[in-house]
Amino acid sequence: MIGRVTVVVPVFNEEKTIGQVLMDVSRIPFVSKIIVVDDGSRDKTLTVARKALRSASKHGKAELIHYEKNRGKGYALRKAFKLIKNGLVIIQDADLEYSPEDYPKLIAALDKSSVVFGNRFVLKNEGHEYFLAKLGNQFASFIFSLLYGQKIHDINVGYKAFRVSALKGIVLKEDGFLIEEELAVGFAKKGIKIQEVPIHYRGRTFEEGKKIRAKDGIMGVIFLLKKRFLE
Repeated sequence: MIGRVTVVVPVFNEEKTIGQVLMDVSRIPFVSKIIVVDDGSRDKTLTVARKALRSASKHGKAELIHYEKNRGKGYALRKAFKLIKNGLVIIQDADLEYSPEDYPKLIAALDKSSVVFGNRFVLKNEGHEYFLAKLGNQFASFIFSLLYGQKIHDINVGYKAFRVSALKGIVLKEDGFLIEEELAVGFAKKGIKIQEVPIHYRGRTFEEGKKIRAKDGIMGVIFLLKKRFLE
């Protein structure tokens, strides 16, 4: 039995992709609920999301939260997590870089561990790749593996799945992209082994709306060192 599966979609200025993403997610039969958190979008994201969720909302399958001010991915996720009481959670970015077709692999891996991260570096992927951003992510992943005694390859991956119970006792504070490292550290400190599964990935360009930069990987390394040695 899979149990209740909630997909959390943080979104900021993704009017071109949010509609397709939500339609793709809503087609997955075992998804129980979709929580979309519009983090102060200034384009037509909110309008497109409402339209895409209209059918799912009729069946109580969707919830849309809107904030006037942009606070960041971490803020959006933290607010959504507070609404989920049980079951499984999948984090879904609002672009088209990730495919919901990989959900079954994430869910299946939760039989072995209560936390699963996707890994974009195993399968042959499509789209654009920024070398420095990839290097920053891999360096942060290496530092995490070194500091916390369990090897992961893609700490900043957008696909993270976990049992809601895994969040118990973890205090999340980050508003921005550092939420990725904060989640990994929180799970590791609880002694949870993070399982990884290969996922498909289609990288987009900054012109297409990609937001994370190489500096986010460096900031992630600094964050990991602070969490390990100063807290």
